[in-house]
Amino acid sequence: MKSRILSGLLVLMAVAFLSKAEVFNVTNVEELRDALATAESNGEDDVINLLPGNYQIETKLIYRPVSSENYSLTIKGEDLSTTVVDGQNISKIFYINLRRLTDDSVVNIKFENITFTKAFDLAYGGAISIEAKEANLEVNNCKFTENDAPYGGAIFVLTQGNTSIINSEFIDNKGKVGGAIMYLPYEGNLLIERNKFKGNSSRFGGAIYLMSTNGRAILKSNTFEENIAEVDGGGLSASLSNMLLIIMNNIFYKNVSETEFGGGLYINTGSNQVFLVNNTIAYNEAVDNGGGLYLSLNNGGSIAYIFNNIIKYNKLDNENPIGEDVYINNVLKKDNEISVSEIDFYNNNIGENTDLMTSNSEDLFILDTSKLYYENNITDNPLFIDSENGNLHLQNQSPCVDAGNNDIFDKLLELEIEVPEDIDGDPRIYKDVVDIGADEVLLPEIQVSPEMLDFGTFNVGDEPVSKTFTVTNTGYGTLKFKKVIIWGINKNYYEISENECIDKGELLSGESCNVTVTFYPKAIGDKRAFVGIISNDPIKKVFSYKMNSVVRAEKEPVIVAEPIKLSFEETLVPEVAIVTNKGNSELIIPKIVIWGINKEEFEIVNENCKNKEIEPGSSCEISVIFKPQTKGNKKGLLVIYSNDPDKFMTKIPLRYYKK
Repeated sequence: MKSRILSGLLVLMAVAFLSKAEVFNVTNVEELRDALATAESNGEDDVINLLPGNYQIETKLIYRPVSSENYSLTIKGEDLSTTVVDGQNISKIFYINLRRLTDDSVVNIKFENITFTKAFDLAYGGAISIEAKEANLEVNNCKFTENDAPYGGAIFVLTQGNTSIINSEFIDNKGKVGGAIMYLPYEGNLLIERNKFKGNSSRFGGAIYLMSTNGRAILKSNTFEENIAEVDGGGLSASLSNMLLIIMNNIFYKNVSETEFGGGLYINTGSNQVFLVNNTIAYNEAVDNGGGLYLSLNNGGSIAYIFNNIIKYNKLDNENPIGEDVYINNVLKKDNEISVSEIDFYNNNIGENTDLMTSNSEDLFILDTSKLYYENNITDNPLFIDSENGNLHLQNQSPCVDAGNNDIFDKLLELEIEVPEDIDGDPRIYKDVVDIGADEVLLPEIQVSPEMLDFGTFNVGDEPVSKTFTVTNTGYGTLKFKKVIIWGINKNYYEISENECIDKGELLSGESCNVTVTFYPKAIGDKRAFVGIISNDPIKKVFSYKMNSVVRAEKEPVIVAEPIKLSFEETLVPEVAIVTNKGNSELIIPKIVIWGINKEEFEIVNENCKNKEIEPGSSCEISVIFKPQTKGNKKGLLVIYSNDPDKFMTKIPLRYYKK
């Protein structure tokens, strides 16, 4: 045991030594500037905590470490609302230059929980610019507003390491190339995930401009809204040589290219593979081609996988629009030779004026269809929840629900890209088949336990009894309650005494709530009723939940007659019915008769039960004979009247079948 403890302590000490870092807690710009200067040459990883405050920058903050400082730097605030770095429209904020480092591949530069606003620079990246060889950059949970620089209004990236920009907002930034972000390394890996880009503007790439040769760029689960490019790519402009480009689960809405191509996206690539999967590209606008998407494949051997997208309601501002939603140039002319790239176009929701046979139509244009493969595309209204106000989530009854194609995810898995979540972080595939578009419709599903409320048996006037049932949302969507009420002819015997479901109003996936019902045994009888649960469950909008109770008098008889049928094989031979009192007070039988179309051919010969008080647990007999008057099969009904409050008539069938 001692050796194990010692080994554990040694491991902890080793980890502590390896994770050595200096931490700076700064409260103003000068302290921040001093911390950066110290971090440039202190020989360890550094963390600079910006304590809450407004840091007004007059001259840019520089981090340019000495050649041996191959260590990471993290700069973070407390939260976006309390940590603000303000360039005051006169200064760049952070300039990161790691080119002197001997090995910057092990260096990570990270910014988190900071609002960057009103930065200004005459060249690169108003808020952040980074120049390095192979260092990694991460921007997480930051906000960039009203920053201005020609190349990357907010961020300029020039490093061949891994760049991740996640969970951040870019609002009203501007530049000449890349209104919010310009990414310019020769090669590298780029991840842009779960960001919001709104109101950014530039000549090329209203929100983002990408230019690179090798590596991988993944844009997923971002929202691009009302960004403007003067020339091309209102939301995104990408000019790539051999960089793998994957764009999935994004929304491009009301982005504009003011003079040329690609209102939503402009992509010019020589990559072998391009993926556009489960995006919603709607209400974007351009002038020349591709109001939604402009795609140029200049490899000649490329494959564009265009699966499960909604590309609709985009437009071109010219008199003869061709390819308002999609325009694809898949032809490469080189040295008098022509090569055509493959287009796999499956399970998309596209404009009504689309002709995939010729692909020369108002809504869709593909230059060469010799390598176009398509199937299961639809043109129906996708039924957005509120497109006028930017809510492009799907209604439950949308034709895009469960209308996608899962095969594309196998192709992505080959590239080690797992099935992503949708635009909201919900599971991407729900109920086996993916939806079309960026939003996966997750339906609520109500489940109630136990199966019913059985309150049991009572005597009149007994004390009220309460029982509780549980409602659980077993679906993925939010279950919202409208009403929980009691109905049925016996509803007045029940009362909802506690209603946690209505108090909560809704249940997230996996959550539960309780409802307590009280029963009042005020009168005898079988008191069945229902709880009606009215919710947004699309299958069980009104869920009827059964309740049952039995109320009897304090003492009452219970009649039981056996057998359940008297069958006659011979004439004038009596068959006997036995009547037993299984209650707890005297059973009285005032009347015994025979009914039916052949009643005259049956006769009661023993009425020992009639007008007799039958004690609890006692029995009596009734004998009946058959005396035929005509030929054929005969039937009748022996009817026994009693004071059983729940069964004042007991009926026993009488049957004779001719042999």
